[in-house]
Amino acid sequence: MRVLIAEDDNVMRRILEVSLPKWGHECVSASDGVEAWRVFQEQDFDLVVTDWMMPGMNGIELCQKIKGTAAKRYTYVIILTSLDSKDHLAHGIEEGADDYIEKPFEPSELKARLKAGQRIVDLERTLAASNKKMKDELVKAASTIDGLLPVQNKKINNVSVHWHFQPWVYVGGDLFNVFKLDDDHSAFYMLDVSGHGISAALLAVSLSHLLRPHRELGGILKTVDEHGNETIVQPAQIAKSLNNRFQMDQETEMYFSFIYGIVNHPRMEMRWIRAGHPRPFLMRKDQTETLVNDNPPIGLIEDTEFTDSVEKLERGDKIAIYSDGIIEASSRDGQQFGMEGLQASIQSQGVFPAKSVMENILKNFEDFRGRTEQEDDISLLLLGIE
Repeated sequence: MRVLIAEDDNVMRRILEVSLPKWGHECVSASDGVEAWRVFQEQDFDLVVTDWMMPGMNGIELCQKIKGTAAKRYTYVIILTSLDSKDHLAHGIEEGADDYIEKPFEPSELKARLKAGQRIVDLERTLAASNKKMKDELVKAASTIDGLLPVQNKKINNVSVHWHFQPWVYVGGDLFNVFKLDDDHSAFYMLDVSGHGISAALLAVSLSHLLRPHRELGGILKTVDEHGNETIVQPAQIAKSLNNRFQMDQETEMYFSFIYGIVNHPRMEMRWIRAGHPRPFLMRKDQTETLVNDNPPIGLIEDTEFTDSVEKLERGDKIAIYSDGIIEASSRDGQQFGMEGLQASIQSQGVFPAKSVMENILKNFEDFRGRTEQEDDISLLLLGIE
């Protein structure tokens, strides 16, 4: 190991400088805490052996700086002290020291403490390498999931698509898409799998493969008769099919909320279903209203009969679909954004282009949330009927 020695006593420092290389360690020494801190910032060390009482910067202050810095590697700190008070020793551990040795000490004791420190450092290195590998894999997984999202600012059968997605971690259980069913119909969905992280993301990805218009690739959104004629499956039947396939079990306890809608462009209407998901908003030039269609989440209740609804559309309408990560987000004082906050953000926005509406919603949301910690996936999908 590379060891940094911080000791103002010349005799003690010399003993350490002679002993450590005999035990297989490479060492660099400093005569006080200030010099030790300068050297530590310039070089990498596995372990620091520091005296408690030193001029300029004592061992505890040095330890605080070492533990507080964004160092590339974990550094183990051993405090040397002639203070035998348990309160002093407890204070040293609380401030980040990993171990301590009371002066005077036997060389064999220091050797044993160094060996213990080396085991901890090696373990930390192994964990850091594993964490990096896991992080790299999560980044790749996040990129794959991003590829399942719709193209930003695109028109699909005269439906403009704008969205914002921010997973709680690299991957999450929220997913949405907008696509063409045929020349007369567009479809959209948003789902939110219970829980967070990889397990929720895996189920979301599995669902995305079913919720696509290509039957030959496993999609369930269309059927075909014996003559080869395709028929679009209605939202209520889609929800029922998913509910039959994905019943919650005791092991995973996973279910999901779901919105699925089909826009019929010639008839200017939308047939849609909401299963446990937050209610969407319909924005028109003169008003904003909450769309109501109530069904239980997918996977909670067996043999559920789902009911869809039909909504007449007008040119210029905008539909806002979102996950509960938005309405349950908190401000610094603990207040939730809520449906009221979201509705206030889009009230009287119907006269503006969909892209501008999206930008205004996100600005209001971020101003409300500030720098509070994100606690859930955040998804917002805005569709413009043009």
